[in-house]
Amino acid sequence: MINNDLYHHGIKGMRWGVRKKPAKTWETKTKRGETITITKDKRSAIGNAIQKISGSNFDNYTARNKEGKKVGSIQLDLKNKDEMNVIWMDTKNGHKGKGYATAVLKTGERIAKEMGAQKITAEVVGNSPDMLHITDKRGYVRKGEIKTQEVLDAWGGLTLVEKRL
Repeated sequence: MINNDLYHHGIKGMRWGVRKKPAKTWETKTKRGETITITKDKRSAIGNAIQKISGSNFDNYTARNKEGKKVGSIQLDLKNKDEMNVIWMDTKNGHKGKGYATAVLKTGERIAKEMGAQKITAEVVGNSPDMLHITDKRGYVRKGEIKTQEVLDAWGGLTLVEKRL
């Protein structure tokens, strides 16, 4: 007698044929020698919509320490095949002064190189002297300032910086 029963051995809710790619990660060391991991985040539905509307090509990256705690992030926009722009970068409260921001920016430069960019740029917020210190230390050149009243009111001015990779 032939048994025509079909048995399924899987996990409830599992989507067959769908493979998750592991997130792209980079490791770097801080000035104190601590290893941090920077992971490319999955873009949200809102991020996808903004990207379609604006035509920009940005990605978010999260930095975590060895305990897996989020210590910072960076958002990069590939402006064109030659230029990567740092849209935003931050270090979480309680983690400042440990070299995380410098390590994250260094990794951002590495990502830009991997994507073929020849230079990396940023508009540093005027009320963020720490970021200007980091970009100066990493060899960025100040290319100008934006000090319209609107920008001054919102950001305290913007300093345009650039680094050849």
